This record gives sequence, structure tokens and C-alpha cells, in this order.
Amino acid sequence: MKIILIIIVFILINGFLVVSNNNLPLNSPENAKVFYHLCFGWISTIADNTGQITNYAIKLDWIPQK
Repeated sequence: MKIILIIIVFILINGFLVVSNNNLPLNSPENAKVFYHLCFGWISTIADNTGQITNYAIKLDWIPQK
């Protein structure tokens, strides 16, 4: 339950940062679409980077040397 709460708070804080950094008042549908694309594009980038890091970690030699 704590992990879900942490993820929700993380996404909300970053959503607020996207709105404030791009001066997007969300009272118009056009700005809501821009917010949607910026926010979910950012989340997609995080997922891609996490996948790349995981792929790199899997390829490492984890067997200890004698």
C-alpha cells in the first residue's frame, strides 16, 4: 500500500511541475491535451530508461571471481 501511495504522490508532484514549468492553465481542452502528452511522454521516457538500465544490469557478469 505504501508503494502505491508513493507512486501516486510522485506522479502528482511531477504533474504539478509540468504544469508550472510550461505555464499550462488546465482550464482549456488544448492545454489539457498538451499536459497529457508532456506528462505521459515523460512517464514513457522513465519506463524506457528503466528498461535500458535493467537490460544493462542483466548483461553484467554477476559471478564472483576467485
